[in-house]
Amino acid sequence: METLFSALHSHRRRYQWDPSPEANELFQRFLAIFTLHAAARPKRQVLAWTIHLQNPLLNLFLAADTDEDSVTGRFFRENVKAIPENRFYQEVSIRGGEVARSICSFHGSDPIVAAENYYAQSEQRPARFFQTGENSFRLLLAHPDCDVRWLRSLQQKDLPHLDEEETVVFMERRPAFWHCGCAEKNLTKILAPAFAEDPEALFAEEETLEMVCPRCAARHTIRREAVEAAVSEGHEKGSGND
Repeated sequence: METLFSALHSHRRRYQWDPSPEANELFQRFLAIFTLHAAARPKRQVLAWTIHLQNPLLNLFLAADTDEDSVTGRFFRENVKAIPENRFYQEVSIRGGEVARSICSFHGSDPIVAAENYYAQSEQRPARFFQTGENSFRLLLAHPDCDVRWLRSLQQKDLPHLDEEETVVFMERRPAFWHCGCAEKNLTKILAPAFAEDPEALFAEEETLEMVCPRCAARHTIRREAVEAAVSEGHEKGSGND
């Protein structure tokens, strides 16, 4: 996870994320757990987790593309609604397909507890997550012939000797990259419909505006002329379909 965390820290410094050590540490641990989860999913999937915590009051968002082996995300501290319990949401889809959604609740703010509870309730199979070092995490998944009682009984101290007692093989090796894909071209397409309806409401008399990516919190300066071009391109495509 060191390379992934290094990219995250660079991104965080560049865009001046919340300086709270607690929020940043929580996000980093959730990112590690989510990355292992994404690596265990089939290819051609796009998935996202949204975690709503009550203490600290925080929303975390994580997204992955299993074809690109990419992960990204952000967290929110402002305008987070207090509710009676922590909530865990997942959305997953095969490219171009319908989105499957699941939701469950959990106690505490430990990412490992949250993820294992999600697996128990929504994946219909147990999973064990372990943090084995500052930047080291492991995921053990139950397969049909797994001794579930044994899996649930595993402790942190058992992991160093696991391959001595059990047959352990790597099913697949996948890298993990911090990558969102947000760029001026993509964001202008998002703004184009609103600009086409009321350009002055969007830009007023300015030639640029700042837009924060909803997926990774990167800040982008969007040029008015770029949005105008996106609107024109959309009109041309629409005319070509008539």
